[in-house]
Amino acid sequence: MKKIRYIFLVIFFISCAYAPVPNYLKKRISGYHGISYTGIDTIINIQGVFTEIQKENYGLRGKSYMCINTYKLKEECKLSLLFLNGGICHVFFHDSKFPIADFKEKCATGGVNGYIGYYKIDNDTIKIKVINHPSFLSPTWMAYEEWYKIINQNTLQLVAHRQLDIDSQEKDYYYPIEIVDTTKISAARFESLETIPYSEYSWLLKQKWFWCNESEYKQWKKQQKVKTKSK
Repeated sequence: MKKIRYIFLVIFFISCAYAPVPNYLKKRISGYHGISYTGIDTIINIQGVFTEIQKENYGLRGKSYMCINTYKLKEECKLSLLFLNGGICHVFFHDSKFPIADFKEKCATGGVNGYIGYYKIDNDTIKIKVINHPSFLSPTWMAYEEWYKIINQNTLQLVAHRQLDIDSQEKDYYYPIEIVDTTKISAARFESLETIPYSEYSWLLKQKWFWCNESEYKQWKKQQKVKTKSK
């Protein structure tokens, strides 16, 4: 009996751990054009992160903020964005007591907890689409789109948000773009970092569906093999 129970638990945890990205979500996140110069460093400062503060009772990103409940938030939550020149964007959630030094350490070791995706520059606005990477114990895929208005090189203001993952079985449904109440979310202000992580190690870049052009994806894979052999 104990053996049967053990086998059942093993099967349960394996099934939880293996939770591929839903096909409908792949379509909403795909569209990355490859690691090329975006010129974002001529518009904003990218040698660091942009950090904003959101009051917890504001419903925006409700599902996204579930991943940080362990911090026992009371009044507010911080979000830090990292833009890389190759078009990749990292998003990192933390509470008001989480020291930025810890974030710097994660960057130094080549990894950032939270969400990852890509950005596009549209006139005076940076539009991002990001997705999480579920943990073993919580294999739930979450993704969203957001628009940031460029105030100056060191300041961005979130102006619009849309959740991309849905609970409904109607996978064709899209949440509408939501205009953000800027009185409840501070402007994202720049904080410098000594070390910036390499986006080439991201799990997302290794997914063919993430890329807009298959030939660019294959070219990137060849470049990674060359870099691996040269080490």
